[in-house]
Amino acid sequence: MELASQYPAYGHPMLHDMIRKEWPTPINHKRTERLYHLEELSLRIRKRGKLKHLRKALPKASLRDDVWSMDFIHDWLATNRRLKVLTIVDHCTRELPDLFAGTSVRAKDVVHCLEQLRLQGRKPRVIIVD
Repeated sequence: MELASQYPAYGHPMLHDMIRKEWPTPINHKRTERLYHLEELSLRIRKRGKLKHLRKALPKASLRDDVWSMDFIHDWLATNRRLKVLTIVDHCTRELPDLFAGTSVRAKDVVHCLEQLRLQGRKPRVIIVD
């Protein structure tokens, strides 16, 4: 308890090392960990970032063109040029309404693909992207 109050940022592994150096007889790390938790000295787990919003469950697709996912696939050609493919997947039927491949896929290309699908009568209720 004394060491934990002196060094509040130390967890049980660091405190165990300090106790082991001062203690005349060997002490097991499990005993130190058990006492640390019994005294409720646990450190708060540090989080890298806070969620800005709560996650929502993905919508369930029950009909064709209900929910689509869009993502990019990257690869290299034999000519050492990069290949990018825009993939659009229908969640219900697992078919690909459209694929667009090129060495660069710009935002206007994505808009063009979606507009072409809309003109064909394919319009999703929800589009999921990363």
